[in-house]
Amino acid sequence: MKTQLLFVPLLLLTLAFEGRAQGIKGADPESSQLISNLVGEIILVKGEVTKVRADNKKEIKIGAANQIVQEGDTIITGTGAFVKLKMIDDSIISIGPHSRMVFEKFAFKSKDDRQSVYGFISGKIRAHIPNKAKPGDIVVKTKTASLGVRGTIFVGNLNSNKKGNDVTQFAVVEGSVRVKNAVSGEGHSVGKKEKLISITQGGESVVDSGTLALNDQEYTNLASYDDDKSSDEPVFLDDYTEDHLPGRHISSTGKPEYESGESSKKYNWREKQEQLNKRLHEYNAH
Repeated sequence: MKTQLLFVPLLLLTLAFEGRAQGIKGADPESSQLISNLVGEIILVKGEVTKVRADNKKEIKIGAANQIVQEGDTIITGTGAFVKLKMIDDSIISIGPHSRMVFEKFAFKSKDDRQSVYGFISGKIRAHIPNKAKPGDIVVKTKTASLGVRGTIFVGNLNSNKKGNDVTQFAVVEGSVRVKNAVSGEGHSVGKKEKLISITQGGESVVDSGTLALNDQEYTNLASYDDDKSSDEPVFLDDYTEDHLPGRHISSTGKPEYESGESSKKYNWREKQEQLNKRLHEYNAH
């Protein structure tokens, strides 16, 4: 009889662990009750961080690690605050100061077979996805873009610039991502050591958009952080506050023009190509 009594709690503990590994159920560390729709747990937190449950809209203050996050939860961080989460597929998601993210969907079969949708609403995020996913299975959505992720390390920013336009940035530290602009429908592939900047007005028109190379200092700074082991504040991308991409201006016709490095005269792309061809011809002539 004693053996049977001991067997029951051991069985429940085993089932709870297996359910957690499958992404179906997990045990609340405070109450030891089984909780459905578990997607991850908080492993590092600093400052004012709250989560809002999808079912009752109640804000719960997060004051320590080891708290769980469920499908539908929204994480909100205050000024100077951040939180790092470990998802059940071993991905590390860091949410920076003054940010908001909702864990919209997480269908989990195994660490290599899962579908997830992250709703990136505002602020800064950083993600390390160590286990590759199938195309379309991991998506990060913003108001003006959607990001397709496989196996990668990337950072993202959502902010407003000096004119009040929405600025979306994604930079890749490892791997690559595919970004689709929800306003224009245009798609961009962003590779290692590159960043995409998209500036939109009122979520209805694109002011400027393009892919740029990260400079050495930016990349070294972002790549120096160990997402899995570091207990320091995660390294995020700086906000971009200008209204156009560096060195690019929009003409009255709505087409980009580029400034020459030698004068203030503006050239469109065709004139610039002609200038380059002319210089190349002069160089070969000598």
